[in-house]
Amino acid sequence: MMENKRFLKRIIFINSAHIAYASVELNGHIHLMGTQGVGKSTLLRAVLFFYNADKERLGIRRNGQQTFDQFYLPYTNSYIAYEVNRPDNRAFTVLMFRRNNTAAFRFIDAPFDDRWVLDDNRLATSDPNEVKRRVGAISVSPIVKFYKDYLDIIYGNYHAVKSAELRRYHILESAHYRNIPRVIQNVFLNERVDADFIKDTIISSMGDESVESLPVKVYRDKLATFTKEYRDIQRWFEINKQGINDTERKAQAVTDTWRNIFVQREQVVQLCGMLNYSIHEAERTIPILHKHIGDVKLMISNLDEKLKSLKSEYETKHDEIIARIGVARMKINECRKEKKKYDDMGIDAMLELDGKKESLDAQKKNLDEIISGLESQFSNVVQKYDNLLDSIENDKLTFRNNQVAALEKKARENMEKKESLQDAKTDRKEAIDEDFKEKLKAADELIADKTNVVHSIELKEEQTRHSKPLDDEVQKAQKNLDDAMNEQAELNKRVKELNALEEKLQNAFQIDTLKKEQEFAPSISAHDKEIDRLQERIEEKTNLLSQLAGSLCEWLDNNGVEGWQDNIGKVISDAVLYHADLSPQMVTDGGEGSLYGIDIDLTEIENEVRTPGKIQAEIDGYSSLLAEEKNARKAKLEQKQKEIDAIEQKYNKKLKEVRNELSMIKQKLLLLPQTIEKANLTLTEALQNQDAERDRLLTELAEAKGIANVQLEEAQNEKMGLDEARKKQRLRVDAEFDAEVKSLKKEYDALAEKQKKELEEYCAMRDAEKANVQEQRNKALKDEGVDIDLLNGYKEQRSSVEATLDTIEKNKETITIYKNKFAEVISKEPEYVKEKAKLETKRDNIEGNYKAACEKKNAARKSKQQELDDAETLVKAREDGLAKAKEFVESSSCPEAFHTAIDIKNGEECGDIHLKLMSVQFDISNKLKELHTHVIAFKDLFSDNNTFKFPTELDYDEDFLRYAESVNDFVSNNKIKEYKKLTNTIYADIIKTVGERFNDLKGKESAIMKIVNEINYDFEHKAFAGVIKKIELRLTANENSLITNLQNVTDFYLENADSLGEMNLFTSIEENRRANKEAVNYLKRLSEILSEKSDVNELFLTDLFTLQIRVKENDNDSGFTNNFKMVGSDGTDVLVKAIINIMLINVFKQRATRHSKEFLIHCMMDEIGRLSNENIAGLLQFAADRDICIVNSSPQAHKPNLYRHLYVLSKDEESHTQVQEILSSRTMALQQND
Repeated sequence: MMENKRFLKRIIFINSAHIAYASVELNGHIHLMGTQGVGKSTLLRAVLFFYNADKERLGIRRNGQQTFDQFYLPYTNSYIAYEVNRPDNRAFTVLMFRRNNTAAFRFIDAPFDDRWVLDDNRLATSDPNEVKRRVGAISVSPIVKFYKDYLDIIYGNYHAVKSAELRRYHILESAHYRNIPRVIQNVFLNERVDADFIKDTIISSMGDESVESLPVKVYRDKLATFTKEYRDIQRWFEINKQGINDTERKAQAVTDTWRNIFVQREQVVQLCGMLNYSIHEAERTIPILHKHIGDVKLMISNLDEKLKSLKSEYETKHDEIIARIGVARMKINECRKEKKKYDDMGIDAMLELDGKKESLDAQKKNLDEIISGLESQFSNVVQKYDNLLDSIENDKLTFRNNQVAALEKKARENMEKKESLQDAKTDRKEAIDEDFKEKLKAADELIADKTNVVHSIELKEEQTRHSKPLDDEVQKAQKNLDDAMNEQAELNKRVKELNALEEKLQNAFQIDTLKKEQEFAPSISAHDKEIDRLQERIEEKTNLLSQLAGSLCEWLDNNGVEGWQDNIGKVISDAVLYHADLSPQMVTDGGEGSLYGIDIDLTEIENEVRTPGKIQAEIDGYSSLLAEEKNARKAKLEQKQKEIDAIEQKYNKKLKEVRNELSMIKQKLLLLPQTIEKANLTLTEALQNQDAERDRLLTELAEAKGIANVQLEEAQNEKMGLDEARKKQRLRVDAEFDAEVKSLKKEYDALAEKQKKELEEYCAMRDAEKANVQEQRNKALKDEGVDIDLLNGYKEQRSSVEATLDTIEKNKETITIYKNKFAEVISKEPEYVKEKAKLETKRDNIEGNYKAACEKKNAARKSKQQELDDAETLVKAREDGLAKAKEFVESSSCPEAFHTAIDIKNGEECGDIHLKLMSVQFDISNKLKELHTHVIAFKDLFSDNNTFKFPTELDYDEDFLRYAESVNDFVSNNKIKEYKKLTNTIYADIIKTVGERFNDLKGKESAIMKIVNEINYDFEHKAFAGVIKKIELRLTANENSLITNLQNVTDFYLENADSLGEMNLFTSIEENRRANKEAVNYLKRLSEILSEKSDVNELFLTDLFTLQIRVKENDNDSGFTNNFKMVGSDGTDVLVKAIINIMLINVFKQRATRHSKEFLIHCMMDEIGRLSNENIAGLLQFAADRDICIVNSSPQAHKPNLYRHLYVLSKDEESHTQVQEILSSRTMALQQND
């Protein structure tokens, strides 16, 4: 009885789908009648929504139609109530209503009561809480917002529904319910019924999460990529005939050239920074250099003036000292001349002879005594002659004495005159000095005054040179520049801090994420292991079921052995029950060896009986556990991802703050160079203004100084003129004095010469007289008998002595004069020499000091001149370099790096840097040409697949540089190793995914086969009572090159699955190389096939097999075909479709739970009105036998008494749908009884 089952009993519409109010009973087969557009499909969709709760799977088209919520729940007081029967005949209600503009549910533990929603005026409340209040003490669930939760409650998925309160609201109890809503919606939504439809319905209704298709397009692309990548990677390891790795050699050429260009480009950036700085520095320093040149020229002029003044002062002192040295030298010469004169006269002999005078006088006296003794006898004779001789000598002596006295007198007179002249000279010089004293003093005062003026101006010049006019403007500009530079430095510092913080946060995020991964890894791994274990169990059981064909079990089912599960099934094992070689036979006599009337061949048996249903139940149990494990694993993954997302959100917030600040700072940094440049220009302008003002002041001072120097020079020249005049007058006095002294000396010398001559003449005369007297005397004595010879001998001696004495006497005057000369002149030679030496020393000191001062000044001037030459050379070179640099900067040859380069401080000239920059650019240009050649040669080695992700656009130099950089990065980081690993992974992944997915896809065949067998079994055991005698489905494998090759890859995978991850495509191990070659050949062949079949983008489960149907209508057997047009008339077509739909629903109904008899479900159909009454009756009974209620709609009623309820739908004047029950089975029964 239906009252003992769970099923959707009634559906109530309130202000829903243009229905003000309608109650539709669903406790049996229902027929909805009405013209097109009155709302039949609306009711059917509402029933379908109860089962699938899927707004996207109701057949509502989107082109302009309202959404489910807008149509079924347009108002806040719109409701749809589903009343669900339970075995104890105590129904519950699912109330669907509008909440937050979408459908929501409440479960109420009682049949639906209009009063919950409608008031006495039949107006519906819009307040869900009011509904809950009206329900009263009856149990009401919380609001269920999510459709999955709703489905889990309705279908009794206790794994998901933890609330004991909610577990009471279900129509069945199963965690594997999803195929039921799928097959119901597939039957409702598909008008087409053919073999492909059945196949698609079975597959889509299975609803397994595992693979239902193979993405051929993905594998086509992957394989095309793989084969090219495999070839490209092999190229890295190929050795040519010369034993050279050509790829590595060409890569090295690319990277070496790129590095050279990279270094040179870094040089360009550096040189641009240096040039930028040098240009600014040149613009800043050129005015300073010009000013410096002016200053140096002024210094040189000052030095020239000082040298001139120094020379004038030197010449004055030098001339004076030279004059004094000349006087000293003249005196020395005079001394030496006098000395020479007396030396020539033999003065030393005279002095020596004069020194012998006393001894000669004694010798003479002795001789006189001797002679007197000899002549004493002849005294009268002797006396006579001696008196004469004495008289002569006395006369001579008197004459000589008179001359000496006269000469001495003259000498004294001359000395007096000389002293008088000296005094006069001194007086005259003093008078001259006195005369010039005031004039020179005035001149010195004027010079001092003018010198002070010059020094004062020079002091002001020095102060001005070091002064800072207009300093406020300079300081302000400097402050602005410093502020900008400091801000730039602070921002750069902050950028470094933020970059470090960003890296720190990213590292922390990675660490926390890794920790979270590690935290969840054990539990996920445990789920993975359990899933693998359960899948193995399911596969084991599924394989057992796949052995059903030809087995004893199938034979027992197909041969109508009733109740075999309760007898023979309990005494034989699965191995026997599913054994294909037992040759089972029916026996009637219970013969020997038979078992329950079945005779089998036990020779092949080796030995609990489990029917396919039980095995399926075990599979279902394992599947349930597998789903739970997958859900648990999914929950863990979701929880892990949620926690990782939370971590990421936490760090992203911080990273966002850091990156936002970084972005703002970088924006500021982009603007700061302009600010710095502007501040720099302002500072340069202020400095130039300051220099110009300083130059103006210095120019004024220079003009004043020039005037003062002219005046000083005039004063100095005036003094020099006075000095010269004074000197000339003094020299004239000296000359006059010397002339007077010379005249006196001349007079004296003339007198002395005259006297000498007179003396010589007088002495010669008197000596002749004396010789005559002497001769007379000797004769008189001889006559007296005197020994004249002896006497003469003595006398000769005496005469010799006397001659010597006479010579001494003669020399007496000379000696006297000499002694005077010696005292006055000759003896003073050492004094004069000493004075001369002293004067020469003084002269030497003056000359040395002058020379040293000149050398110092000249050295200073030379230094300044060199400084001037250097400065002029520098400023010319700098101006020329600046002009060329600016011309270069404004030309197309200037690199882009210049305009963004940061100044780099350096000491080089911009002209030199410009030349270096041009040279480096020229080198780069040549290197780029080389790079083009190397890159193209390297690129041509590989396929156009761009395996290594090198840049593909090679139109410009930068493209080639990016390409080379990527090659350098590739080589430097040994990325070929990564690509080998990646390609190995891709290789293993392709093999694995193709193998696994194709194997999974193939594995579905057994599940589909099982469903097909269940459908066949269902029809056989509960056949249709009508013209359709048999419906049988059959699967046949599709054979084509694609599937064959996929099978080859799969077989290889299954054979090598354990070692696949360890294989290395590029290994040198021979065994692995053979296996790899085999696999690569499979993949290449598969790639070729996929290229040929370019229109195939996906391989579906349906592509692996063909489903054929065999329909036996009365005596007409269609044979196996996939075209329903071949199985009979149009009515047969509709009937077969309906039967198959019912069988599909039944199969999945039974697969959902072991208690399939405890609930009813509905099947919505539109076309069965086209069937004959007999076939309709048979079809409704066919469905009823399987606890399925048909909800059918058509424009007109057909055989209404076959349905439990018949409803007519129509539209009122306001286009509201009216639902009216015009006939029910209860009414018909009453009518029949009447």
